[in-house]
Amino acid sequence: MLFLMMPERAGVQGMNIAQPGSFFARHQSSGKVAEVLTGTVYATKEVRMMALRTIHPSAVNMDNSLVVAVSRDLDMVFQPWRQNALVQTVLFGLIVIASIFGLYTYQRRHRKLERQAAEARALADRFSLALDQIPTYIYMKDRQHRYVYANRATLELFKCSEEELKGSVDERFFPPETVVQLHDIDARVLEQGEDTAEEIASQGEDGNRRVFWEVKTPIFEDENKSRYGGCAASPPISPNASC
Repeated sequence: MLFLMMPERAGVQGMNIAQPGSFFARHQSSGKVAEVLTGTVYATKEVRMMALRTIHPSAVNMDNSLVVAVSRDLDMVFQPWRQNALVQTVLFGLIVIASIFGLYTYQRRHRKLERQAAEARALADRFSLALDQIPTYIYMKDRQHRYVYANRATLELFKCSEEELKGSVDERFFPPETVVQLHDIDARVLEQGEDTAEEIASQGEDGNRRVFWEVKTPIFEDENKSRYGGCAASPPISPNASC
């Protein structure tokens, strides 16, 4: 029998709440001293969370146990959680949108860079093909005086492939006296940034003396004039020096 409710509700005092499915009936049938239940309250038809506890007050002369219940509106109980879930959902949605936009922007830029790289490679291939047709020795060196590129005429003179040439130095292809002269010119071009135009004489492995007119210029890799290396064009100027 429900004999007290605070705050008071009209029409509930004296109500028999020992009805099938009610919180009271479920608590009594469980045999537990205390438990928490959620659902519709039988007496008020409200959806609430209710904590029930069975007590046996020794100071009160009672032949039955007393059940005390405290409840809260279920929506109020879950309101902070729902607000937090809503905030997290909105934030997650914003992150997803930002991620999708960032991925789209990255992929678009990546495709653009790939197209530009493909165009640059095609242009470089055409330029290299054109240089291979010129009957002049054309090559590039880095700041460490190592060969990084040579056209076909130069490769045929050095008797090596493009892969074999990369990283090589003058000592591999020229006699010591020519190497000294080449190093002096390279130092001015690669270290001091000078443009040079000088006559180079070299004795080949076949015993023939070759004379070249070598024009060198530094290569800058950025607008701050940071030198990457140097390039050279060396047309032969002696009868025995043919490409």
